[in-house]
Amino acid sequence: MAQTLTEIRRTLEQAGLRPQRMFGQNFLVDHNLLAKLVVLSGAGPGSAVLEVGPGTGVLTDALVEAGAVVLAVEIDRGLAALLEDRYAAVPSVHLLNADVLAGKHRINPAVIAEANRLGLSPVHLVSNLPYNIATPLICELLVGAVQADRGQASALACRDMTVTIQREVAQRLTAPPGSDAYGPAGVLAAVLGQVTGGPRLPPEAFWPRPTVASQMVRIDVRPAGMDVVPDVDVLQQVIAAAFSQRRKKLAALLRRGDLPWPAGPLAEAMDAAGIDPDLRPERIAPAAYASLAAHLARKIVGWRDLAKRPINP
Repeated sequence: MAQTLTEIRRTLEQAGLRPQRMFGQNFLVDHNLLAKLVVLSGAGPGSAVLEVGPGTGVLTDALVEAGAVVLAVEIDRGLAALLEDRYAAVPSVHLLNADVLAGKHRINPAVIAEANRLGLSPVHLVSNLPYNIATPLICELLVGAVQADRGQASALACRDMTVTIQREVAQRLTAPPGSDAYGPAGVLAAVLGQVTGGPRLPPEAFWPRPTVASQMVRIDVRPAGMDVVPDVDVLQQVIAAAFSQRRKKLAALLRRGDLPWPAGPLAEAMDAAGIDPDLRPERIAPAAYASLAAHLARKIVGWRDLAKRPINP
């Protein structure tokens, strides 16, 4: 039986807990939408699922019922203790009291180590994600999937992501070139995955109610499609550099002295990728950014020694 809102409230009260805004705790309590999230994820018997922010275990229960093996990562110590008691006798649920992110642009190594220890790799992310970590977590899992596919042991292999996120973030992930919502996260998602929009979720589907609407999305990761880009770090650097001045033409990049690439090779790579430097970043298609990154990676020697430039949400 799915937990009702009354049961969730009572469970938290008995444990002396309450939803923490600092952790983005808005529990999904609409059972029909919970069921749709599980169906959209395709989670079934034996599926290796990473759940971030399980709360009181409402979604966890649904995943267990579907037959999935769940690694639930909960940052809140009080909730983690509650979940340990709840699932102590459930062998298919593994709890980790940790922040899924080690900083804004890195998956917590403890999460990767635990997933590998349990043999849960690659994972399927199925989560009602806290709004404040949705964009960086999705971007890092996309990048990590490529790195893991290419043999990097310190990366987390992720097959797909089915999540509830802020509707504004969902729009960024699916925005076409030329739209106001088009930006770094959307470019990365389009190059490294395929995003499918799911049902919208009204504020009343959660407790406490958020002030914004939410939406389900599914992202199917496709690291094999990264064959066109020699290294994903270059792609991240290209996207970050372009959108750091999104209102300026790309030609402005040729006049900057703080980029990993000299102006000459950058201009040659733009030309080889068929990119008009008189266009602004939001007018460039994801495939063109991938092509630009590929040409740069092949041209520049020593770029690996430069600091990785994070993608701005």
